[in-house]
Amino acid sequence: MTPSECARHLLKEEVGIIPCDTLWGLVAISTPTTARRLNHIKERSEEKPFLCLMSNLKEALNYAVINPLHEPLIRSSWPGPITFIFSKKETVPNWMTGGKNTIAIRIPQDVFLQHVLAEVGRPIFSTSANISGQPFPKSLEEVHVEFRQQVDFVFPSTQQLNRPSTIIDLTRSEPQKIR
Repeated sequence: MTPSECARHLLKEEVGIIPCDTLWGLVAISTPTTARRLNHIKERSEEKPFLCLMSNLKEALNYAVINPLHEPLIRSSWPGPITFIFSKKETVPNWMTGGKNTIAIRIPQDVFLQHVLAEVGRPIFSTSANISGQPFPKSLEEVHVEFRQQVDFVFPSTQQLNRPSTIIDLTRSEPQKIR
């Protein structure tokens, strides 16, 4: 699957399983419809927010309130496997954040994902490809068959991924590591 093929699936509001730069991810373009579908597939509450993959800091500034004191940390961490939690801008709809006043954003380092994000031109929801509360799958083989049957496309790969992103809360003056 090429980045363009993946982007075409996402732009049709399809849900897929792809290797992200941290774990195997369940992904979809950020819309109210895909948010509901992702929650249904993951068997989780609509109040639990998704991580938003974005292409660059400029895009993140459209969704997040970023403290200028945190910019050196952000610039030294992105692109990469660091998810930052920010206060969301007032214009960000609740369906993007599970009704929370915060938004979780990551700019991936993976070249494939960077190309997909550039072609899609908007945030992509990403969450681990497992039922909520279950262990993270490290390979496509570990993603349950029933789970794979609920999505529209699966990226064929033998890639092994085994570490979720580090999560750092930047809603306060001092960064706080969550995971």
